[in-house]
Amino acid sequence: MGGFVSKAVNENMKNNQEFMVEMNRIMLERQIQMQNQMRERMVALQIARAREMLNWFGTFYAVASVGMLTGFRHTRKPGVLVPLLPLTFIFGYQVDMAYGNKLLRIKHEAENIIKFESELLDLPMNLPTLSTIDMARQSSNISYRDEDDVCNISSVMDVNSGFTAEDELARQGLFIDDIHRLRILDPSVADQTQKLKSECDHFLQTTKNFEKTVDAFKKEARRTAVAVEIEKKRAIGYRLLLDALRKKKEKDQRQLMVEVDRRRLKLEQLRVETDMLQKAEHFHQEIIDHFQMLH
Repeated sequence: MGGFVSKAVNENMKNNQEFMVEMNRIMLERQIQMQNQMRERMVALQIARAREMLNWFGTFYAVASVGMLTGFRHTRKPGVLVPLLPLTFIFGYQVDMAYGNKLLRIKHEAENIIKFESELLDLPMNLPTLSTIDMARQSSNISYRDEDDVCNISSVMDVNSGFTAEDELARQGLFIDDIHRLRILDPSVADQTQKLKSECDHFLQTTKNFEKTVDAFKKEARRTAVAVEIEKKRAIGYRLLLDALRKKKEKDQRQLMVEVDRRRLKLEQLRVETDMLQKAEHFHQEIIDHFQMLH
């Protein structure tokens, strides 16, 4: 019995672990997609901002160019056209940024840096590790502990003459709770332990409820899958039946059309024979009339 229960518990734990792994994978994929969509929106905003800036700067460039050319025509001084050179470079940069392939070149250059110059991307002192983090944490704890010890020593020196029976018992590892019972464990620690135990029990109960909910969901999903499969087979049967009826109807229609054509030909043949018989009868009647007139 114990082996069966442990096996069931292990299977439930395995199923829960698989479920959690799948949920973590889905959550990670959603975060990746969300970040990618946010990145696409930011890039689109940057391109739109560059194009809007190009509209204003293009207008300024055109007006400034016309003004400088007009001034050069009147004054014939080359110095009037000097500002046109940097403005032309800036205008070309804006055009390449807004409507050219500048972003593609930047992306290709970034790919080349990642592939062939990855050392430029390293952080100073490399990435932080667990050991360096723990060392920094321990050093900070030691400094804090030293400060606390100094404070405690000073407080002990201040109240050294005021020891009570509870302090003496505490020094011996014994404690007195609120209802004056002698306890080996510190009442605050015991309360924390009891609170932790109750939280653990609550967590275990929540886990069991979750397992029951998951089992009920699995049963309902299997029941729904069976019902869907039955309905699918029924729909396939109805479709095959409708196809068979449609084919039978088309076959009967073709047979009726063939029969109609055959009857039509038969009718035409009988009509022709009737005309021939009528003509023969008329011819015979004329011959009979002719003989009667001769006699």
